[in-house]
Amino acid sequence: MIERGLFLFFVFAIAASNAQAFINIETLRRNAKEGVSGALNLQASGQSGNSEKFTGEVSSLNLYRSLENEYIFLANYKYGESNRLRDTHQGSMHLRFARSWVDFPTAEAFAQTQFDQFKLLRSRDLLGGGLRFQLERSPKNGFFLGTGLFHEWEAIKDPGTSQEDWRGNIYLSLLRTLDELWLMSITLYYQPALDEFSDFRLHSEIGLELKLNQMLAFTLKYTHQYDSAPPPTVQRQDISYLAGLSLKF
Repeated sequence: MIERGLFLFFVFAIAASNAQAFINIETLRRNAKEGVSGALNLQASGQSGNSEKFTGEVSSLNLYRSLENEYIFLANYKYGESNRLRDTHQGSMHLRFARSWVDFPTAEAFAQTQFDQFKLLRSRDLLGGGLRFQLERSPKNGFFLGTGLFHEWEAIKDPGTSQEDWRGNIYLSLLRTLDELWLMSITLYYQPALDEFSDFRLHSEIGLELKLNQMLAFTLKYTHQYDSAPPPTVQRQDISYLAGLSLKF
C-alpha cells in the first residue's frame, strides 16, 4: 500500500507540477537500503573586508527504496549577496522514479521545476525519462551512464518570452571511496536541443565528503555550468565553490 501510494503521488506530482535536470543524487543513492533515507545539506562561502560576499545553499534529499523501485524527492535553494546587494536567488524541486530489473538497465522518469532570478529565468519546467546503465559497481565505488530526453518549458523575464524544446539528457556519474573517511563524486551532464545541436548545456560537479560520524559529514563542492545560448545580457558560464555540512538519516 505504501509503495502504491508513493507511485500515485509521483504520477500526480508530474502531472500537476511546474516541473532543468542538473541534480546530483548519487551520494544519496550510494548504499541506500530498503525504506526511507535522506540528507539535509547546508553549504556556504563568504568574504569580508574590502569586499563583502556571501553565498549560501540549503538542500534536502529524500529517498524511498523497495526491492525494485526507487522514489526520490529533492528541494534546493541558493542565495547570495555582494556588498549587501542580492546577486543570487535560485531554487528547484525534483521528483524521480526509477525501476530496476535484473537483466535490463534501470528505467527513470523525472519532473522538475526551477527558477533563477539573475539568469532572467522565471521558470523552467520539464518532464522526461531515460535509461541508467551500471558501468561499474562495487561496495565502495560506482560508475553510471544515463541517457534519455525531456521536454522543457521556459519563461524568460526579459524580454518576456517563453519557449519549449525537446532536449537530450546524457550524464556520467562516478563515485570513489578514497579511504575510510573520504568520498569523491563527479557528475557530468550534456543536454543538447534536439532541433539545434549548437544550443546545449553542460554541467559538471565535483564533490568531496569527509565522514565525521555515522550521520554527519563535512562537504566541499565545485560546480561549473555552461549554456551556449543564454538570454541576452546573461553570461554563458557560472562557477561556484561551497563548503558545508551534510546530515544523513
